[in-house]
Amino acid sequence: MNETIHNNLYFIRCLLWVSLIAQVQPALAWEKGSCVPPAQRAALVALYNSTNGANWTNNSNWLSADESTWFGVEVTGCDITSIVLIDNNLQGTIPTEIGDLPNLLDLELSYNKLSGSLPPSVTNLQ
Repeated sequence: MNETIHNNLYFIRCLLWVSLIAQVQPALAWEKGSCVPPAQRAALVALYNSTNGANWTNNSNWLSADESTWFGVEVTGCDITSIVLIDNNLQGTIPTEIGDLPNLLDLELSYNKLSGSLPPSVTNLQ
């Protein structure tokens, strides 16, 4: 009888382990890539392209698969919440796509060589 109880407990532990792995697996998948919505990624790429990103002082990891690793970009949950590229040799204009970052709380682009006016889409920002 003790062997039966032992086997049942082992079976229950195995089921719990499989259940735990099933719950953790989706979380691990997020670590392998980005969950940032495509429109938000496109807005960052537009900023990069319209401000000569290839010649920024620091453009580490920009255009890689995971936006949370891009220099100056902060991702909270799956949303871009901060862009801080102060004194980073940005040259050009701020693209209209910047308004496609609905949860952007911090946009710091001072001490760069930006021209033109702010796009009307900035009113979409928080």
